[in-house]
Amino acid sequence: MRWTVVVLPWLWMWFDFELGCEAVRHQLVRETITDNNIVDGTYFHLQASKTGKWLALSQEETWMLVLVDDQPPEDRQFSMHRWGKEQVQIRASNGKWLWVENGGGNGATVMATSDEESIAAWETFTLEPIGSSQVRILSVDNSSCVGYSSDTWNWDMLRTFSCERGQIGVAEDTKVGWEGKDVIWNVVRGVQRLEPIIKGASLGGWLVLEKWMTPEIFKAGAEEAQDQWSWSEMLGYERAQELLDYHFSQFLNLRDDMTWLAQHNFTAVRIPVGYWMFLSREELREMGVPYTAEGAEYLDAAFTQAAANNLDVVLCLHGAPGSQNGMQESGHLGDEAHWAESDHIERTLHILETIVQRYTGRPNFLGVGVLNEPKGNMDLATLNSFYTDAYDRLSAIDPTILLWMSDSWRAGALAGYGFIPQRPRVVVEAHVYQVYLEEDIALTPEEHNAKAREFWGEEFAFQMKHRLIGAGEWALALHTSTWEGYDDEKKMDGFRQYALAQMEAYSRGIGWFFWTYKV
Repeated sequence: MRWTVVVLPWLWMWFDFELGCEAVRHQLVRETITDNNIVDGTYFHLQASKTGKWLALSQEETWMLVLVDDQPPEDRQFSMHRWGKEQVQIRASNGKWLWVENGGGNGATVMATSDEESIAAWETFTLEPIGSSQVRILSVDNSSCVGYSSDTWNWDMLRTFSCERGQIGVAEDTKVGWEGKDVIWNVVRGVQRLEPIIKGASLGGWLVLEKWMTPEIFKAGAEEAQDQWSWSEMLGYERAQELLDYHFSQFLNLRDDMTWLAQHNFTAVRIPVGYWMFLSREELREMGVPYTAEGAEYLDAAFTQAAANNLDVVLCLHGAPGSQNGMQESGHLGDEAHWAESDHIERTLHILETIVQRYTGRPNFLGVGVLNEPKGNMDLATLNSFYTDAYDRLSAIDPTILLWMSDSWRAGALAGYGFIPQRPRVVVEAHVYQVYLEEDIALTPEEHNAKAREFWGEEFAFQMKHRLIGAGEWALALHTSTWEGYDDEKKMDGFRQYALAQMEAYSRGIGWFFWTYKV
């Protein structure tokens, strides 16, 4: 009995896509900002080139700029903003603008105290390229260099030193007239980027059942069930376990499917999981839930086969205790989401710890989505608290993996995402479907392509100045009215163009996962 339709291979064959790179391990990297890639609003850190010390706000006096040995965290960085054609303004993490006492000179103090409303010349700087990867920071009239003394004077804060634009050439570097003073800086992007861009596929419908994706398994004795909860309840534990074992082994051929993905230059897979997979039958019975403690060993095998094909793995907690959205993909369909009630949040954190502990050390464990698609009206303070706790507790186990945090359907309009912690390795997870809103239903195919490239592409590019963002899910689903008047050939070409537009847009973030590989 064959229960699946192979969606992604069929599409790739029909569209003749070429992703353009081989599957390789992803890694977070930082890049040095030079005169050629300074972008307005970019977050960055400044590193003194001679001593390797980093610029930071003093913890004692928040207006004071000091040099520290270790690179400050991403929530304590600076942002660069263009001022006219050649100058920039620099904003500290306390929201204040940097300015120079008296406009500059020898020994003038550089502070972070100026409010946005009082922007003036003394708050502007010129970045003078030194070689291909470093800059000098000149104040106001280009006759003072921002730096600090590393000699016996031992200046304890950022100051300016008399200089002249162009005085120090590449060959001279810091040798002439600048002994002991750091005035040349590495400007390092505060937000890391991922190399290569993720080009991934989601393995939806495999370990977490969704009736629309795998209707045949629901016909095997529980056709009236609408979700995995009621399906398990109607079948009973042993029968559900028997059917799940068959489904898990047949829905995917892990060796063949992982090989196909690697051969077609995908770089990662995203695998939805449910909390019940990581508990025992006794624990589930104690909780009073009907799920089957089944699936973790198949997930282990998926990691192994993915690794054999050089594919990285992102896990996503689709099914959380209490249901975070009342949808099928959470395991429990209903009008309400009860995740924020009782002890469900703490149980979720414990399950996430169990997952990370199980797979930390796997070389292809790229990250985990801590909560899939929490309901759009979820209290943001609750989400922020949960995300913060998840970051702290999971980072204590594995400080290398990416932590994907759902935007809770609040993406778009250059959203601030203030409820998602701005921490290293945190990825804003956006799910993009231009099919549900009335404004999207009214779009033509060409307008859908334009929205993907211009709206979502700009959104992802904007966010990448401040934080990591990726498309955790995207698809080709559009309203049927979109294709009125299109014959099959024209319709398929329209789908191809829509796919290309989306891949281009989401590649302006850290990448994407197509939903879904099979149904």
